[in-house]
Amino acid sequence: MCWLNAVDSQQILTLIGVSDFNRYGEFGAAKLNYTTEDVYIGQITGIYEALHGGVTTILDHAHHTWSNATSEAGLQASIDSGARIFWAYTFHQVPEKNYEIPEQLAFYRELALRRPFEGSPTQMGVAYDTFDLANASQVNAIISLALETNASVITTHAGGSKFSCPRHQYLGT
Repeated sequence: MCWLNAVDSQQILTLIGVSDFNRYGEFGAAKLNYTTEDVYIGQITGIYEALHGGVTTILDHAHHTWSNATSEAGLQASIDSGARIFWAYTFHQVPEKNYEIPEQLAFYRELALRRPFEGSPTQMGVAYDTFDLANASQVNAIISLALETNASVITTHAGGSKFSCPRHQYLGT
């Protein structure tokens, strides 16, 4: 099954502006300048703002996964908030931090085994935006990890073209 967000990147950039996306987005300077404390405070503040606005469940396509430390800070803020959150770890290349997919896979597995979210309404999931661009072995590794760790959700912003999924053997289609 493939679920895609109906809001494409063009709509997002129109809403928030290109300069803000470049500054605060996944590929912007935030990962070079924000500390783990910044990530924690930003995460928990955003959650509380959503709760105040009436949101009851959050799917976090967590783009703060620039290092083990920032990943854990965002997850911990989600847990500490007490909110019902599907915290989906974003697997992506982060060359500026020398944080590559194999290290991310190992850290996600460690978090899933450690289960810091146990006893809270927070659950772990997987976010991956390059199903249509990455090689099959990388996609297989991520899907296998999601299955191995019983990820509660898999989310993506990409699918090969606007509102569609590619039909690859490793996606079971």
